[in-house]
Amino acid sequence: AALLVTGLRQRNIDLALERGLDALHPGGVFPFALVPAELIAAARTAGLQVNVWTVNDPPSIANLRAAGVDAIISDEP
Repeated sequence: AALLVTGLRQRNIDLALERGLDALHPGGVFPFALVPAELIAAARTAGLQVNVWTVNDPPSIANLRAAGVDAIISDEP
């Protein structure tokens, strides 16, 4: 089970852990700078997967991959 959120914040990580969830799904229409690498690392260290959606531009995809997300959902193949 996962928590679907807009942006990634520490309170999202805390809530996912409190509820015993397995993953966070930050996404939607916003700058992917709202998914900072340090919070991706914190979520993964806490045992959560981070799967972002919907990312269609190559620079954001490259940055998120480099930041360590587990999966990227895109409209582009």
